[in-house]
Amino acid sequence: MNAITWLLQRVSGALLIVLLGLHIWLLFVVNPAEIIQFDEARARLATGAYVALYALLLLFGFFHAFNGLYNVMVDMGLKARITTISILVVLGVGLFGVGLYSVTQFILK
Repeated sequence: MNAITWLLQRVSGALLIVLLGLHIWLLFVVNPAEIIQFDEARARLATGAYVALYALLLLFGFFHAFNGLYNVMVDMGLKARITTISILVVLGVGLFGVGLYSVTQFILK
């Protein structure tokens, strides 16, 4: 792993901690409810701030996960690095797209 990906792995991990903390704080401190109703959740998610929060969580989460998976594979003796990077990038971008699609469908339905 080169220095840039090493640094990005640490930065994405730190940002995930901050964003997950913000997510938990928003759901349980700002909007406390014993029973979460679907319409309330949809109304919250329809705001741009929540969509941005979930998009950032998806982005940093997938980068952190797939970069970590790649590093484990390299440590285990991976030889075909370009092919593996291509596969992981396609998987990551595809799953990120599925995540964003599901967030937008939750809002639109």
